[in-house]
Amino acid sequence: MKNIFYIISFLLIPILGYSAGVIEVTFTNQADFDAYNFVPTQPYWINLENDTTLSVSNQINNLQPVSNVDTLILDLEFTQIANINVLTSTRSLALFLEGDKNFDTLFIPDNVLFFSLNCKRSYVEHIYGAAKVKRIGFMTLYDNDYLKTVDLDLGEMDIAGPLGLELSVQQNDSLKTFYWNNPHRQLSAFSFFENRQLKHVHIETAKEKVAVTSNATGGFVFNPELDSISGFKGLENSWITQIRMNYMLDEVCVLQKGTQKAIDLDPSVESAYKIENNGTGLQSLNDLLTADCSWLPNGVKELNYQELSLYPNPAHNEVFVEIPNQSTQYQIYDMSGKIVQQGNVEANGRIGLATVSGGMYILLVGEKRSKLVVQ
Repeated sequence: MKNIFYIISFLLIPILGYSAGVIEVTFTNQADFDAYNFVPTQPYWINLENDTTLSVSNQINNLQPVSNVDTLILDLEFTQIANINVLTSTRSLALFLEGDKNFDTLFIPDNVLFFSLNCKRSYVEHIYGAAKVKRIGFMTLYDNDYLKTVDLDLGEMDIAGPLGLELSVQQNDSLKTFYWNNPHRQLSAFSFFENRQLKHVHIETAKEKVAVTSNATGGFVFNPELDSISGFKGLENSWITQIRMNYMLDEVCVLQKGTQKAIDLDPSVESAYKIENNGTGLQSLNDLLTADCSWLPNGVKELNYQELSLYPNPAHNEVFVEIPNQSTQYQIYDMSGKIVQQGNVEANGRIGLATVSGGMYILLVGEKRSKLVVQ
């Protein structure tokens, strides 16, 4: 943990213009945490480690004491904290989660501009948000048995930023979809390994070079239910080093026609790929090269619908929408493309959500759509 801490400190403090060092503090109960005098402009590395011999009321259960701190490295181990919504002033956040039972939904709020996440053996089910995040240092999702969806907007990623993004998604047995929106150039290494229910991965990338390094489990290895990979459009001088033992994987939209020339001129590139033991439609490098991605599954995310206005979002038992003139019918899709609810919008624009489970969805009303989060 120490090495990671110093790496994060080195990356985040210069970006935000701080000259002072990061202060490391550890708390085992809420009373001591509440009593500490935090300075908003001072970067902190905070360990929260519950003393389970204490009554539940005195265990660490909220982050209010650091709600106005600008730069935080939070290491949360088996706390009672349920969300990070109180961090309304935090611009730079590195979050380590392990075994936090109440942390079922992780929403990265709009005030967070610089973000890193290490989440392992937690109870997190849904990760979403990050609409204003400009740079991500790393993201590790490891052995989270309850994790179902990851859907990050990343709408303002700084494509000229110097930081690489290391992405590791391994052994999350309930994860079914992984979706990153909007192009970015920061991907430097990634691994999807042994996610036993993962069916679809979509990561939007820009046309400029996106380096993907080789390592023991780099690329896509042993995701037995994975049936589609998309979004890797226009990669230049880069490769996914391994696509192996994804037994249901037949179709991949990875490399567009514009990149074939560079690959054809460099015979060594094909030897860098390890493509084996996938579905019958994916056996060699040639199966990756395609100019037409119109076959993509989960087409509800790919079609050019107009944006739908709705509130509140996140929603609980109901959501209200703008009713288009041409139609009052609606459909709610989960992130695998399955319709979970449909019907007619009420005259006041209300749609009931009492039977919709918590998670990330796509709501279509007529020719308009929007992401919908249900809590």
